[in-house]
Amino acid sequence: MLTLPIPLLINLLVGLLSLAFFLFGFVFLYRAVRKYQAIRKTVLHDYRQQDHPHQARGKVQNRHDGGLSRSLAALADPSVWIPLVSGIALLVFTFAGRHVIQFAFPAGDDEPKELHSETVQYLTRPDGTRIRAEVWGRSDAPTLVFTHGWGTSETEWYYAKRQLSGQFRLIFWDLPGLGQSTQPENRNFALEKMASDLDSVLSLANGKPVVLVGHSIGGMINLTFCRLFPDRLGRQVSGIAQVDTSYTNPVTTTKNAGFSRAIQKPIGEPLLYAMIGLSPLVRAMNWLSYENGASYLMNAHSSFAGSETRGQLDLISRYGGTDLRRPWLRGARWRCFIGMPNRYCRA
Repeated sequence: MLTLPIPLLINLLVGLLSLAFFLFGFVFLYRAVRKYQAIRKTVLHDYRQQDHPHQARGKVQNRHDGGLSRSLAALADPSVWIPLVSGIALLVFTFAGRHVIQFAFPAGDDEPKELHSETVQYLTRPDGTRIRAEVWGRSDAPTLVFTHGWGTSETEWYYAKRQLSGQFRLIFWDLPGLGQSTQPENRNFALEKMASDLDSVLSLANGKPVVLVGHSIGGMINLTFCRLFPDRLGRQVSGIAQVDTSYTNPVTTTKNAGFSRAIQKPIGEPLLYAMIGLSPLVRAMNWLSYENGASYLMNAHSSFAGSETRGQLDLISRYGGTDLRRPWLRGARWRCFIGMPNRYCRA
């Protein structure tokens, strides 16, 4: 969860370094071009001061040879080729680094990919949210309702779709402001609001009992649903499966919780407020981190146990740096801690 204090700081640091590599690449190229032009002018001036006995009969050829020699002389100068090579190397790393880094991880036999059902339902909520949901499997099979994690979309459930759709009826939905669901007009992303959205998604089960499956904030939404709608339990909801989630503010249950709590108010929350206003820059930083492969290394360390494949790493890294369907990115979305006022949360 990149909005927790420690992952947030690491993500920002990686993003700033990625942005620095990108900017320094252009700075080095600019310096190399300016120096190249200056040296070429100097060499041209010296060339014109020289006496060339064969200039009259070989004027065109000498002009061509002289221009080539001046260019080579300028490129051979260390003040030109060193920043030139450095700039090119930084830009190649920026835009192609992940294509090299990915080979440090094995390719899987069944890599996750965007997988959609032909049965798609849209639910319009009173606050203007348009919830998108997909339905898989037989209508007479036991029903599972999947709620995805923070900052991702229903595409994270690739393996569930592949492995469970033959035995169960599966309902996957995008949280408001993520995936293909629209955000609420009042920008309310409280757990209670999303639990209410989940309640509307249950209507797609046609009155049959369901098992709620939640990952990360999806699990917190499930628990909030149980608190708000206790009458549904045992009747409409027959069970709950929680995956890598928390029953309370995740700042208090994460690794190094003491340090995270200590920096949440003085550092974490002010940073999130700033990221709301600077979201275009933050999105650019996340995109650069994805393209140069830094997000691969960060996610391999923080989100997997060591058996991850390159496709799995790419899937989780795209959630942070780019969107599967759009050319721009949505990695700066949902910048709020659990417990922060809703007016400061943006999707």
